[in-house]
Amino acid sequence: MTNPATELSSPSSPSVLHGNEHEHKVHTVHVNDALETAKNHYKSNYVSTTKYSLITFVPKSLYEQFRRVANLYFTIVAVLSCTEMSPVSPVTTIGPLVLVIGLSVAKEAYEDYKRYRADQELNSSFVSTFRNGDYTQIKWRELKVGEIVKVRGGEFFPADLLFLDSSSKDGICYVETKNLDGETNLKIKTAVEATTKNPLELIDLSKPDIKCDRPNNSIYTFTGNLRLNPPSRHSGKKTGQELQEIPIGINNLLLRGASLRNTEYVVGCAVYCGHDTKVYLFLTTSLLFVFHTTSLAANFTSSLYFFGRIQRMISFKLFWLLKAKVF
Repeated sequence: MTNPATELSSPSSPSVLHGNEHEHKVHTVHVNDALETAKNHYKSNYVSTTKYSLITFVPKSLYEQFRRVANLYFTIVAVLSCTEMSPVSPVTTIGPLVLVIGLSVAKEAYEDYKRYRADQELNSSFVSTFRNGDYTQIKWRELKVGEIVKVRGGEFFPADLLFLDSSSKDGICYVETKNLDGETNLKIKTAVEATTKNPLELIDLSKPDIKCDRPNNSIYTFTGNLRLNPPSRHSGKKTGQELQEIPIGINNLLLRGASLRNTEYVVGCAVYCGHDTKVYLFLTTSLLFVFHTTSLAANFTSSLYFFGRIQRMISFKLFWLLKAKVF
């Protein structure tokens, strides 16, 4: 029986990012500093999983239909039926072809509209964000990299967050990742130890920044540093304190799409937003999509492979049938 609370393990040990030679590979986040973060022009937290737009729908959907050898074959047959050589009426071949392609295009339009509605619902969800000295409710699409958010139990994480604090005295929380990897057992995540006492006061005093991996599609790896700047750096006062670099890893990262369980609340900083989040880069790379309320089940992937094999087999046979007809 699987333990109900296990850590999400990383296949490789975390490494610390430092040194000028790595600067071009580093994703820098200025915590709770909108002016500095805006200079980096990071993506917004708005997401879209639709395949078409109003402009591209007709050409792209027709291209998708005629990529299939079956539709191409019956189109050629329909064209040949319009010649004097054909013994059958063109209506008997053109009619069914138009009906099949029309229904397929309509199905594509309906499914893409459902994805659009799901995107709008998700982008319009609310999250508690620390702005102007207090927490306020904003929509997910308004969230920006570097902002501090508070997520309560049962809610989904709106972006990839660096875990700073929680309601637990131990600085831990329990996360459900079934929307990401299909697993229903809870994972333990750990807050950065230096920020668990009073993260907002620490952020105000030290003006920290995060240097970590650039956006990538690996949901099991994350490395970087949380840099706590001494007050002398931004206030001009000499305090004798030095710059602190605290290593951070995958156990400190709360992924977008996962949900908080058995914990009253957590506080985190948005590291990756929108299409820069790990889950969306992963889905784009693997040519899958997610309906935001369901998990990525393994049988879905296997069914795609099964139907792909059937389509290749039909295409192969139709190719030789078409060759026999023409030659």
